[in-house]
Amino acid sequence: MEKQPQEKGLSDIRWVPLDGAWEAEGSDELVFMGGEYDPPPAPVIAGKPEKQDGEPQKFINFGTLLFDQNFKEGHLRMQVEFDDVDHRSSAAMVIQYDPATKDMLTFGISGGGLKYAPGVSGFLYRLRQWAAPTDQQQQGTSTAITTPKVWTSLFEVGFGVNLKAKRAYDLGVSVRGSVVTLFIDGVEIGKHTLAIPSLPGNPCGIFCGSHRNIHVRNISVKAATPTAFIVMQFQPPEYEALFKDVIEPVCKAEGLQAYRADSTYMPGLVIEDIKRQIAECRVVIAEITPGNPNVYYEVGYADALNKPLILIADRREGLKPFDVRAYRTIFYENSIGGKSAVEKDLRLYLRGILNK
Repeated sequence: MEKQPQEKGLSDIRWVPLDGAWEAEGSDELVFMGGEYDPPPAPVIAGKPEKQDGEPQKFINFGTLLFDQNFKEGHLRMQVEFDDVDHRSSAAMVIQYDPATKDMLTFGISGGGLKYAPGVSGFLYRLRQWAAPTDQQQQGTSTAITTPKVWTSLFEVGFGVNLKAKRAYDLGVSVRGSVVTLFIDGVEIGKHTLAIPSLPGNPCGIFCGSHRNIHVRNISVKAATPTAFIVMQFQPPEYEALFKDVIEPVCKAEGLQAYRADSTYMPGLVIEDIKRQIAECRVVIAEITPGNPNVYYEVGYADALNKPLILIADRREGLKPFDVRAYRTIFYENSIGGKSAVEKDLRLYLRGILNK
């Protein structure tokens, strides 16, 4: 029987605070210890303090906590409750934390509104990335560590003034391939397609900031079986056998669910469904021997999303209508020996893509 991914709650997870003060309350609750403090003294110019407009804004406590779970694909959930709220209050699940660069991808809830402090977003729900600006990231890891990081909003909705104290908010994230779906209290509020084909599989956790305590409960991390999107023509018996005897069992052995795109060639196709399946998959496997425009379209769309591609083609058909040298390509012969060669090469390519 195939082993199913397990859902883990707080009692099954080891956690460590990176910064901020955290306490455990029982077996299913973590408490972030909020607080506020005075900012450092104003700069002194020519023996006089720099002129200030109004009272200085007090600083609040921030904290980051990591789990021992490396998250790549599946579902994250947690419930948050604020003892008190203002425009500075925020609580988020850390979907990814890169230990090398300290970059984060988070989804959470925060205060704010029409009259909030400069630089503080007024949106209630936000999917954000904490990282160096993109042009600096391209210069290498060492530069990314030293370059000042910034928050970049990937998705935001709602008004922060609606954040309430003493109210439990259920935050949920579902990740399939490069598609991140966001939930509040079980209601889908948004969806975002990342610029990368899939998450790298870094640790997940919690990020909070507040002048008062924040209670985090019902924490859940559940991995999902990644999918391989199969693009091919299915009517000829040899292609059906290639899928049933080779592609499907090899994918299963490597921890992938092979999703066959039979509906691609049926009337009433909604192209958005195909795009969604490609965006949500971990890898695309395409049999490109017949000159089928649908197959080429889907291969091109997957390439545009930077999805890992494995092409399979019958050696007897010769060169393809486009240059395949840039892709992982398996040429096969319709024989017993040819079947074994496809199995071996497909397994090696999949392991390389899945970093096994």
